[in-house]
Amino acid sequence: MSTFNAFYIRKKAADRDTRNAILDLYPKAQVKAFDDFIGAVLSSNDLEPPEQKLCALSAKLNTDVIWLTFQTTAGSFIYHHWQNGSHLRALMYGCKKDGQWDRVEGQAEEWETECFWDEESLEMNLEEAKSDAERKRLKKLWKDGVLIEGSELPIAGDDTAVEAVMEYYGLEY
Repeated sequence: MSTFNAFYIRKKAADRDTRNAILDLYPKAQVKAFDDFIGAVLSSNDLEPPEQKLCALSAKLNTDVIWLTFQTTAGSFIYHHWQNGSHLRALMYGCKKDGQWDRVEGQAEEWETECFWDEESLEMNLEEAKSDAERKRLKKLWKDGVLIEGSELPIAGDDTAVEAVMEYYGLEY
């Protein structure tokens, strides 16, 4: 996968209404139905999520809307989550500056703990640390489990984050 752009709407309205709402925004989207969501896989050119429109769609349908973007060549990741018209979470990694968190807004979600703050990732980073002070900083970062805008850690430049979101919500490509 070189570029993946999609958004998903939790089913509440009739599938036809949700499908029509998707096609109003993206007439060429590949619409797929899953157990709890209806997804819209977009072209590789649709990198920028229309945040206001997706927020309005979430409010109109009174449900969750999730946006996911991943680019292997840039090592970038974008995640948005709206619920009933409220923007709960926005994450951008490697979009403006390579290898760092460009945007971190909202409260951490449950899927993030296992994805970003797992023990294996901590151990790998500790092995690469050059000083005791750096190891201490890494342990604190993992203990706190808070993504920080401008930070390079934890790394989200592979498809692990997208896969974690998809697994958590029961989504597919």
